[in-house]
Amino acid sequence: MKNTSTSFSGISIIRAALLALIASLSGGWANASTITWTGASSQDWNTAADWNSGAGPVPGSGDTALFNTATGVVTNISANQSVGSISFDTSTASLLLGSNAGNSFTLTSGGAIAVLSTNTGSGTDVVQAPLILAPASSTTAGTYTFANNTANSETLNFSGTVSGGTTTSTETLNLTGNSSKNNTISGLISNGGAAGGLSIFKSGSGLWILTAANTNTGSLSVAGLLTLNGANGAEASVSSVNVNGLGVNGVGTVNSQLLLDNSSVVNLARLSTTVPISLDAGGFAVKGNASVATTESFGAVTLVAAHNNLTVLSLGGGATITLASLTNNNNAILTITGSTATSMGGGTEKLLVTSDSNLTSGLIGGGGAAGTTDISILPWAVYSSDSIVAHQFLGSGGLLTYSSGGGFRVLAASEYNTNINSAAATDNVEVTASTTLSTSETVNALYLNGSTFGQSLNLTGKILTVTSGAIDDFNFTTFSGGTINFGSATGYITGSTEPTITTLFTGTSTGVGLVFGGGGAYNIDITGSNYTGSTIIAAGTVQGNVSNALPTGTDLRIDLGGVFTTGSLTAETQQVKSLSGSGTVKIGNATGQLNVGTGAIVGAAQTVTVGAGGSISPGDPSGALRAGIFNVGGTGSVANLSFLTGSTLNFDLASDTQADLISVLDGGATIASGATLSINLLNGYTPTSGTTWNLLDTTTGISGTFAGLPTGFSDSIVGDDLILAYTAPEPGTWALILGGLAMLVLIQRRKSKLN
Repeated sequence: MKNTSTSFSGISIIRAALLALIASLSGGWANASTITWTGASSQDWNTAADWNSGAGPVPGSGDTALFNTATGVVTNISANQSVGSISFDTSTASLLLGSNAGNSFTLTSGGAIAVLSTNTGSGTDVVQAPLILAPASSTTAGTYTFANNTANSETLNFSGTVSGGTTTSTETLNLTGNSSKNNTISGLISNGGAAGGLSIFKSGSGLWILTAANTNTGSLSVAGLLTLNGANGAEASVSSVNVNGLGVNGVGTVNSQLLLDNSSVVNLARLSTTVPISLDAGGFAVKGNASVATTESFGAVTLVAAHNNLTVLSLGGGATITLASLTNNNNAILTITGSTATSMGGGTEKLLVTSDSNLTSGLIGGGGAAGTTDISILPWAVYSSDSIVAHQFLGSGGLLTYSSGGGFRVLAASEYNTNINSAAATDNVEVTASTTLSTSETVNALYLNGSTFGQSLNLTGKILTVTSGAIDDFNFTTFSGGTINFGSATGYITGSTEPTITTLFTGTSTGVGLVFGGGGAYNIDITGSNYTGSTIIAAGTVQGNVSNALPTGTDLRIDLGGVFTTGSLTAETQQVKSLSGSGTVKIGNATGQLNVGTGAIVGAAQTVTVGAGGSISPGDPSGALRAGIFNVGGTGSVANLSFLTGSTLNFDLASDTQADLISVLDGGATIASGATLSINLLNGYTPTSGTTWNLLDTTTGISGTFAGLPTGFSDSIVGDDLILAYTAPEPGTWALILGGLAMLVLIQRRKSKLN
C-alpha cells in the first residue's frame, strides 16, 4: 500500500528529536578536547605533566591526543586508558606508544588513530600497546579508523593486539588513507568481546598490510589495496571477502585488490578454502615464491558486475590456484593476469575451477582442439601479462579458452587465423596491422593486436559478423565504416587503447546487446546502430560524439569505473530508456544533455533529465538490487538532474546505514510533483524507526520532493540534500489502517452480494 502524498505529519517530530539529540551530544562533548603531548616529565601517558606544557589533563574518552613532537619520543601507559582519537601531526616521527605490564588503550566508537596529511616525518609510528575497540553500547555496533594520509614517508604500524569490545553486535575497523607507504598491522586482530564479530573495511588509495594470523570472524571488504603476507598473514576466519572498486569523484577507479603475497614465505592458509569471494571492479591476486610451489584452493568466486581481475604469478616456483566455482553475474568482464602468455595455463601458472560446468557450457566457437584456429573461447574473459601484481583493467593480451583439468589458457599465436579476409566462420582472428575488409566476413572472435600504435580497421560498405561477440583491442585507434554484427550474442569490446568508432553495431540479443570494458576511452559515432538489448559500460569511458550515439531505446548501465559522457565539442543530445549502475554520467558541452525515458522528452542544457517512463536505479546491475552510488557530473563537468512527472527513482535500502545515493557533483536537482520514489527493502531488511538516509545530494540545491512513498516514509530537503526518513506508525495509526482495510473488505463483500 503506497501513500500518494509526500507529506508526513510526524516530520516535525523527527526534526525536533534530531535537534534534541544534537543538543544532548553537544553537551556530552563539551569537555572533549584536543590535548597535546610534550613528554616533558616522565614520558608516561598517564602523567598529566606530560600534556599541554605540563598543565594536563591526561586525554580520556572522547578526547584527541595530538603528537607533534620530534623524532624519538617513547610513550608508555602505566594504566589502562580510554581515548577518543590519536593523531600524529607535523614533525612527529618514529613515535612508540608502548605499554607497561600489558596495559591497554580503549578506543571509543567513532575514534581514529591517524597520521595526518600535515605530517612531515620519515619514520614509523608504532602502537605497541594492546587496543580494545569499545562498542557504542553493549547491543550496538561500533566503528573505528586507522588512517595514514601523509604524502611524505611516515608509516603507521600496529604491533600490539587489536580486539573488539563487548557487544552483541558486529564492529567495523576501517583501514584507510592515501599514503603510498607500507602501513602494517602485525598484531593479532580478534573479535574480543564482539559477539557479532569484527569486520575489516579497507578503503582509499593507500597500502595496508596484515601479517598476523588474525581470527576475527566478520567480513573482509576491500576498496583499495590490501595485502596479506609474511609467515602468518591471514584472514582465515572471515565470513566473506568482497573486493569492490572505489570511485574517485566518479572518474576512474582506485585499483582495488586483495593480494596474497607468498614471495617471502609461502603460507597456504591465508584465507579459508570455503570463504565466498565477490568481485565488483575488483581484483584478487596470488603471488607465488621463487623456489617453493604455491598450490592453493579458495571458495566460490562471483563476478558481481563491472571489469574484474584474477592474477596468478608464480615467480619461478610455480603457482596453481583452484576456485570452488566462478560465476559471472550481470555480464561482468574478467581479465586474467599471469607473468607471460606462455606461462598461463600452458606453463607454471594455472587457474582451475572445480565446479566448472557453467564455463564449459559458455564456450563459443568451433570446438576445435588445442592448436587449431577454431578453438572455443569465453567471450567475456581476456588476458593481460604483467610481471608485477597490479589490478589490470586493460585485458589487451589476447583471448582465453577454458578446459576442465587445464583451467584457463590464453590462446597461442598458432590458434589465430591472421588473415581476416580469408578466415573461416568459426576462426578466431588476429589482426596485427591496419586492415580493410575486402568482403563481408564471419569470424568467431577478433583480436586486434597492433604491432604499433595507431592501426585502423576499415569496414566501409561491409558487414563483419563476430559470432562470439568478443573483440579485444590493442593499438587499434580507429574502427571505421560498415557494420559489426554480433548476431544473437552479447558484444564484448575490451582493451587499453582509445579508439574512435564510427562502425555501426547490430545484433538481436534479448538481454545485453553491447558491453564496453578495459581501461580505454571509446569515442563513438554510431548513430544508426540498431542492436537490441541494453548497453553496459563495465569500465573505461564511452564518449558520444554526435546526438543519439547510442540507440535511444537502450537501457544504459554504468558500472564502477565506467563513465558515459556527451561530446565536448558538440551540442549533443543523447536519449536512453533507463539509467542504472554505480558509475558516472558527465555532460561534456555547455549545451549538451542526456534524456532518460520513452517518447519525446524536453530536456535542458547540461542536464540529465528523467522523463515519463524513465528511471534511475543507483547501484543496480541488471537483474539485481543492491545499495550503491550513482554520480552525475564531476571534474569540470557541470550537470544538473531533473525528474519530470511520470519518472521514477528506484531506491534500495539494505540496512540502517547502507542505501542508494545519487550524487550531483557540480549542479543541482529539480523534482516535479508527479515524480515517484520507489523504495526496495533488500534481504528482508526492516527499517528502524527514526532512521534517515541521504538519497540525493547536490552542490547547488534541490527543488521539489518525490511522491508515492510507502507508509512511514517521508522525504525532505535539508540544505543541498534530499533526506529520506522512516518512522514506524504508532499502534493507534496501525489500528486505523487495519480498521480501514477491514471496512474496505466489508464494503467489497456487500457489493459482491448485491451483484
